[in-house]
Amino acid sequence: MKKISIITPIYNESNNIEHFLCSIEKIKYSYTSFELVLINDGSMDETLKIIIDFKKQTKIDLKIISFRKNRGRAYARHIGAKKAKYDLLFFLDCRCVVFPDALIVLNSIKYQPLLGVAIQETGDLVSRFFHKVRKKIYKDSFSSSFKDLYINESNFNHISKGMATFFCNRKLFLKCQIKNLEDKDSSDDTKLLQNIIRNKPILKTAKIKVTYYMRSSLWENLLHIYKRGPKFSDYYINNKGPFFSYYLATLFLILSSVIVALFFPAYIIIAYLFLLAFIAFYLAGISLDAIFFIPLLVLFGLFFVSGVARKRFLDFIIIIFTVILVYGIIAK
Repeated sequence: MKKISIITPIYNESNNIEHFLCSIEKIKYSYTSFELVLINDGSMDETLKIIIDFKKQTKIDLKIISFRKNRGRAYARHIGAKKAKYDLLFFLDCRCVVFPDALIVLNSIKYQPLLGVAIQETGDLVSRFFHKVRKKIYKDSFSSSFKDLYINESNFNHISKGMATFFCNRKLFLKCQIKNLEDKDSSDDTKLLQNIIRNKPILKTAKIKVTYYMRSSLWENLLHIYKRGPKFSDYYINNKGPFFSYYLATLFLILSSVIVALFFPAYIIIAYLFLLAFIAFYLAGISLDAIFFIPLLVLFGLFFVSGVARKRFLDFIIIIFTVILVYGIIAK
């Protein structure tokens, strides 16, 4: 039986952490063959109290590491990996509920590194919205059932990935760390996984499953998507990023539509409404959800673009300057 260290960073998750801890206690695996390493990343709510109380009553071998200030998930995972008792590391998101057989299945798979599947709860409108978006982008690799596949450099940008459920040995994990662990705008998960596949392909399997619970309020989700903007920009649309050409095309579209809107605003408004409706019905099909997806597309789009603009501030300054210049020339 493999000896496994479960590593989970936590930041201000007092509303969710108890569900995660309860699922860990239900894991069907010898308590002498795994440990749980919780890294309290400077939480300002009741998170630390909850995990300390849990430690007092659980039979699980639990190690608590606590930072006085928030250092970021990449740094937290790095410290957790270094402090772990065992060399096989199973990283889990604290918003996940683990299936009871997770470690048994891990024990039976003779390969690592590997990514499991985070099955997203879709009980509310916002959760369904994000589920539909990811499903359209990643297709089969985002479903709860698919054939095992290996992530390598050729397919890396087209497969669903993340650290919600990730299994790796300590040596490889520490070898592939990103440069600035405390840069919270860094696309840390993506860069780490890219470093890993340059050493060894990652197995993506639906045999390892967790249930992932989205943030509870619309505002929390809007803030989250805003914070995703700089991370997305850091990897996908940097000057050498895989989507940089699409980014330039999008900037040109934004610039052109703003200039046209200065003189023919009604046409641009109608065009964008048709575009939003098309995307909404493409995601949700012919359903009531599609109607509600339209305002969600606007809200999340604005917050995401604002996040991207924070990272690529100069690009948006150039757009604003160009619009002013063009308007000034034409107005004369």
